[in-house]
Amino acid sequence: MLQHPEDRKLARLKRSKVHPGCNARTEVDQNRLHELVESLRIIKQQVPVIVYPHPELTDDFLLADGYRRWLALGLVPCDEIEAVVLARKPDEIDLLAIQLSLGMTNEKLSPFDLADGAQKIAIARKLTQGEVAALIGVSASKLSKAQTIREDAAPVLRADIESGLIPFSVAAALARLSDHTKQAELAEKVKKGLLKRDSVVREVGKLLGGKVKKSQTKTVKFMTVGGMIIQSVGGKVEGLLTELFSFIEKVKKVAKKEDEVEILPMLLKRG
Repeated sequence: MLQHPEDRKLARLKRSKVHPGCNARTEVDQNRLHELVESLRIIKQQVPVIVYPHPELTDDFLLADGYRRWLALGLVPCDEIEAVVLARKPDEIDLLAIQLSLGMTNEKLSPFDLADGAQKIAIARKLTQGEVAALIGVSASKLSKAQTIREDAAPVLRADIESGLIPFSVAAALARLSDHTKQAELAEKVKKGLLKRDSVVREVGKLLGGKVKKSQTKTVKFMTVGGMIIQSVGGKVEGLLTELFSFIEKVKKVAKKEDEVEILPMLLKRG
């Protein structure tokens, strides 16, 4: 079961109370480690490590993520370490959710990483897009835009989007265009400083003629004897499958409470 925000807290811990976990790296690039040490001396620790209670030592913790930062802080040297303290040992999906949350907080997460990670969590835990968004601390709108960027942005723009050279909001606007050549042309103007975000949005609107791509919006209606569940799905097939998983789980819960559940034919309408 996923650990929700109330199951974790931010704290400053004595570094001596934090120990490497079983997933600590056996090999660390010494050159990169020393670069990290110099960075930490100048700008201090910006990204917390992730820890959980040590099963044998009271008031001690094991690392779930951040082994290099833990090593580097010992070489700075630094007696304290900032950490996200989990209530219990996380599994792979728990850890991914926390990492996405931290990545969004520190604005160091690309839309591709956000969309891929959110999809993995949604499928593994059978959560809706909105539930995943709430779990990792990002708006459902931003998550939907990240999925659109991943699915519809021109491949030639990926490196610039990942590096931040093309900002998230600009990439989301460009991804609305089905013409990858037009995307690249507008992106080049953005990189040269000839277009700002608002100008890109206007240009995209003109090219679309005021219409949104059909693939961007789907309305999914599920009919049951107890009523109707209506959900809007952003993105393509992956988002739809996630919502279907969620619906199946809801039907199972209803079936436990009622003698009979009749599911009427599912109606899919594409916007």
